[in-house]
Amino acid sequence: MAVPEDTKQSQQKNFGFANFWHELRRRHVVRIATVYLIVAWLVIQVASTTFSSFGIPTWAFRMVVLMVALGFPISLIVAWAFELTPEGLKTTKSAQANIEQYQVAKNTAFHKKRSKLSIIFAAVIPSTIFGSLAIYFYLSGNTSQQASKVDNVVMQSIAVLPFINMSAISENAFFASGVHEDVLTNLSHIENLHVTSRTSATRYIDTKLTMPEIGKELRVRYILEGSVRRIDNYVRVTVQLIDTLTDTHLWANNYDRELVDVFAVQSAIAKDISNALHLELQPDTVKVQQGLPTRSIKAYDYFIKAQSIERSIPETEDTLLQQYELLVKATEEDPSYVQAWGFLNEVCDHLIRNINQLAWFANDNQQLRHKTFTRQAKVALDKAISLEPNNVETLLAMASDSVAELKPEFRLERKKTIDKALALYPENAMVWYVLGWWHNLGGNIAEADAAFIKALEFDPIHARILNGALIHFQGNSDAKIASMLFERLDKTLNKADDFAKLANIYLQLLGTADESLIAQIYQPSVEINAYDSLMSFWLFNNNYEQALQVGNNATIAEGVSLMPSFEYFQVKARTLNLYQFLGDETQANRIATEILDAQQYLPEIIVISKSGFDAILAQAYYQLGNTEKYQQLATKILNNNNTNYDTYHYNKFLLLNATDTNAAAKLIISHKDSKLFYSSINNVALNHIYFRKLLLHPDIEKYLVEQNKWLKYLSTRVPEYEKYKNN
Repeated sequence: MAVPEDTKQSQQKNFGFANFWHELRRRHVVRIATVYLIVAWLVIQVASTTFSSFGIPTWAFRMVVLMVALGFPISLIVAWAFELTPEGLKTTKSAQANIEQYQVAKNTAFHKKRSKLSIIFAAVIPSTIFGSLAIYFYLSGNTSQQASKVDNVVMQSIAVLPFINMSAISENAFFASGVHEDVLTNLSHIENLHVTSRTSATRYIDTKLTMPEIGKELRVRYILEGSVRRIDNYVRVTVQLIDTLTDTHLWANNYDRELVDVFAVQSAIAKDISNALHLELQPDTVKVQQGLPTRSIKAYDYFIKAQSIERSIPETEDTLLQQYELLVKATEEDPSYVQAWGFLNEVCDHLIRNINQLAWFANDNQQLRHKTFTRQAKVALDKAISLEPNNVETLLAMASDSVAELKPEFRLERKKTIDKALALYPENAMVWYVLGWWHNLGGNIAEADAAFIKALEFDPIHARILNGALIHFQGNSDAKIASMLFERLDKTLNKADDFAKLANIYLQLLGTADESLIAQIYQPSVEINAYDSLMSFWLFNNNYEQALQVGNNATIAEGVSLMPSFEYFQVKARTLNLYQFLGDETQANRIATEILDAQQYLPEIIVISKSGFDAILAQAYYQLGNTEKYQQLATKILNNNNTNYDTYHYNKFLLLNATDTNAAAKLIISHKDSKLFYSSINNVALNHIYFRKLLLHPDIEKYLVEQNKWLKYLSTRVPEYEKYKNN
């Protein structure tokens, strides 16, 4: 009987499966798989119950499970494809040929041996791998366990080193110790933050160990160190947070207070430090505090950091950009954060003003940055006004709006805003500081003095206020106050820049006529006014050749890329004056032409010292005989009594010095008792080259003889004053 086709196919399939199963069993694949799974299960069970007691980290257990899983298909493939023979591991085909040559008894014994070896292969290999891993961690168990514990502590621990007393006052040491104790107490209340004991931290007073070394010994990740300085009745606590794993500074701040109530101040500073650290270390665990100006902890953190930079470091391109970026982040985190919007406007104003005045970012997208900051300043101001028009930051922003400053009527509106801010916030140092500059720019020197001093009373160690007040008092030749402010900025904060140091030397020279100070005037590290200071250095030493070389090397090509615009014009004007003094008309005409040609490179955004540009241009036209242009500018300068146009009458004086010596002498004598830097008799004597004709005027000479301060200096530099050599 014929077998149906479908039955035949079914038998073939059954035969094929039976044959495959027989082959799996013959090659012991099934047995190896069974043994492997049993051994793997045992390995995993042992690992899960013993690894933790040996201090083996979780990742090691996960690796064991992963390797067991990956090893299973590999063991099956090896069992199928290879045979374990007395001659070694061979492919199945090769091994089968050898088997046929043996007798049945031997062949049976071989299979028994093969089975045992296969089982051993399946069991021993993973056991060896994972057993070795367990032994390794066991042998290093104590070390690993200790390291694990250190890791766990490091991520959530801090040590507060004893604060250093930077003052000679013995009571200050007790104050520093009290702040240290209060900070430790406050930090101990932060959940999940391990705080090293005071006793442990005290061991590291005057230590030479590095922060990572201290952190390793104390098993902490963060270290807070600080110092306490005292100036009269004011105290400054400076703190910085260090990550011991990377040896980097994460955060720093200054806390300034008047010591009216020592214990209250001590407690307040400690609380502020603790809150700031809480924000830095565990921002997500900080609950919304009562009176917090924003409900976003991150926004508040950004704002505080921006304020810290302003309080600690005088303005530079980098510091203002850092503040700008932090405040942008703060407003992004909380679009209703009015203080952040107001402060952002102020920072943008300062960036714009420094681009206008000092040509900041000359080689780094200056025009684009100017447009960006201008747009952002307007957005920030509008947003702050819409949110809270009477907030102190909003009022400060309105009072320092650089966009509105281009409008003549803004000065009066600005004063109204400042007065309103003073009425609402009479003890805010920054409001008094802004008022000081308002008076300064208007030529109201006495009122400006009073406002700056008031600002310093409320905040005596604020970097921005210190630096701005220093510029004011240096410019007005008040040597006593300027010296005090410079010492505070330089010694207390260690933040006096090269420009402040140079101005301090100039001020001392003006006040004392001490020629030994001349050697300190030019410093190669000085970048701002470097050309001007170097030129002065050579002129004060009567080295005309070197001074002219400096003036001739000054360039303004490619959009003022090499030096600030106004400095270029100042240096060129001085070079013109020097050639005029030497009687070299050809070179004087050349420099005058360079000055007039350079107008094309002035960016439209440069608006500062318009009268200064006018006076310099007028001198150039006068030298080249362009009477019409000269008269236009001269009339504008002499008839404009707006103090905002020519605050110190300096440009009137420069113009008259070049064209009308009698009028210039009358103007300078009328200011002889003032402390103005620019229009002072001291400035005339010091810069004898440019004011030679004026020094020969009988009224000026008479005054200098009566004063008897500059006669020694002038006797070696001006031939007509040699007769006073022995005075």
